[in-house]
Amino acid sequence: MIIFFVSCTNKVGNQLVTMTEKMAVGSNSFVLSDSLYRSENSRLTKYLLTFSNHSEEGEDLFRFIKAKREKNNLIKNYSEALFLDDSVSVASSSFALGEFFQYNLAQDSSYYYYNKSALYYRGIKNKEHLQRTYLSLSILLCDRGIFQEAELYLDDAITLNNKNISVYTSYAQIHVMGMVKLGLEEYDKAIECFNQANFLLDNVEIKDQYNDYQIALNKLAIKNYLARAYISKHEYDIADVITNTALIDVNFLKEEDKGLFLPLLLNKKVRVKLRTEKYKEALGYITKLLEVDKRLGNEYSLNLDYILYAEYFFRTGDITKARQYVDKALVSARKYNDLLTQKKALELLLIYDKENINANFYSYKEVNERINHSNNTVRSSFAKLKYESDSLVTSIELLKNQYFIIVTVSTTVVLVLLGVLIFIVFRNKAKEINMVQMYQKDTEKYYDSIIHIQNKVNAVQEIERKKFAKELHDGVLNKLFVTRFSLQQLEEEGLQSAKDMLANEVQEVETFIRHSSQALLNEDKFLVSDFKQLIEELVMLQNRSKNTYFSCFIDTKLDLEILSHRVKVNIYRILQEAFQNVQKYAEASACVLELVYVSETTFTIVIHDNGKGFDVKTIKKGLGLKNMGDRLHAINSKLAIDSKEGVGTVISFDILLI
Repeated sequence: MIIFFVSCTNKVGNQLVTMTEKMAVGSNSFVLSDSLYRSENSRLTKYLLTFSNHSEEGEDLFRFIKAKREKNNLIKNYSEALFLDDSVSVASSSFALGEFFQYNLAQDSSYYYYNKSALYYRGIKNKEHLQRTYLSLSILLCDRGIFQEAELYLDDAITLNNKNISVYTSYAQIHVMGMVKLGLEEYDKAIECFNQANFLLDNVEIKDQYNDYQIALNKLAIKNYLARAYISKHEYDIADVITNTALIDVNFLKEEDKGLFLPLLLNKKVRVKLRTEKYKEALGYITKLLEVDKRLGNEYSLNLDYILYAEYFFRTGDITKARQYVDKALVSARKYNDLLTQKKALELLLIYDKENINANFYSYKEVNERINHSNNTVRSSFAKLKYESDSLVTSIELLKNQYFIIVTVSTTVVLVLLGVLIFIVFRNKAKEINMVQMYQKDTEKYYDSIIHIQNKVNAVQEIERKKFAKELHDGVLNKLFVTRFSLQQLEEEGLQSAKDMLANEVQEVETFIRHSSQALLNEDKFLVSDFKQLIEELVMLQNRSKNTYFSCFIDTKLDLEILSHRVKVNIYRILQEAFQNVQKYAEASACVLELVYVSETTFTIVIHDNGKGFDVKTIKKGLGLKNMGDRLHAINSKLAIDSKEGVGTVISFDILLI
């Protein structure tokens, strides 16, 4: 439902572009085909929406709207406003887009842009336009049957009223309140609202907004709503009088407006006559109503006409014809997925078709559940759109609020104090980090000195090995070879056995020395002594920092001394890096190192803390983790990390003993 007064502008000084200057309307929209506009409220108010005091009464309104449509590019205006960060322009262009989509029945988009407009108007404290936006949101929600939420927006609009509220604004609010109360089935309050609205239309000031013809259209719309309310209250005599006067007023309308109001008023006339059992008069009005709807091509109204025909025949006893018309309405309604018409038809069958009451009841229940589901879906959709719209503007409002706070003296003082506090905290943190780094460097120097000494010893031993091997090969082996050769040359009798024995012995010595020489030349193992003690000392060094307590557990089954020098060095460096990360980032109170025996060929190293943890998937890996991974890759292992925010972190890797 879109009420017509939203688009109207004041004759004096109102610079906002009216709806008629902005909207894009096709010929079908202008004719208002009933297959598009299902609700009675839309049918009455959508066409009136195009009126404003900017158009002459005799002008062809369709050509006027179409011309204005070609001159405007709402999306372009909106994009430019966003680019320029112009809150006023964003608010007005968002409202214009909301009206555009509301007019063209894209109600989700309309709701989104209205909410965005409201947020910006609230941010720039423009109460007049914020009030208008709340009113538009109330109308939009009424059109979707969400009356409780519509009432909330209308209350927000009324809250913004000032002492000098105009007659037009009062009329607009009371008119929409009547719509809300009618939807909530509070018929007495709805009647009271429409009577007040009708009274305001007689006020001279209302002519600042509407001409005489537009006032007449508003009065006719109010009569239609009053008739509907009285019919719902079963006060048919009053409804009959109202519809009689309204049908007289219709004769003075333009042809296109007759097509809008006449079917609605005839429908109510038929319902009054049927309820008061004046069947002959009812048949006459039904026949006339059917002719009008066929001429206008109102598919939805035709289905309602068939239901009225069916009720007439049910009441007059022609059950066969009644069922034919109900079936005709149901087939068409199902074709267009018109649940409300299906519900009305099934309600009629439940009352009069007693033979098929069970089947009709289940069909009615199914349709009603689908209607409720559709309404809930609409509510959820609007709630989601409001949330998305609010989120988009929240950041802008936050920046503006922060700017306002910054320029005040009191906030400046607070920011200065906060800055000093942050400086102290970060300075202390930097000191702690520097101390940890200093301890790490001391540890590295200590271990580096050990490695350096071991490397020197290794180099000296290597030189001595090669020298010894060379002497064995070039000296002793050559001499033994000559001796064996000489012995083999002896030919005197009696010496043969001695010669063979000596030759064998010398050959055995030669073989032994050769094997020993090769073993010395190929030896590349060098073990850091007492590697377990080095690890324990590294853990104890970490406890110089009081923030985190480090402890160590080494399985007694493990013999770490069989590891190669290269493996030991890599393990030590990895442990250093892991402990440093715990000190820097974990904010843990405890950290445990475990070397766990797995099998004769494998053991596992595990480091776990109870710190703040992190998201393994999103954390950016630094140089430390990369170095740890590279060192493990060099010894045929792989780093595993498991961390949960608020729980702690566990890193582990396997080491081969062979």
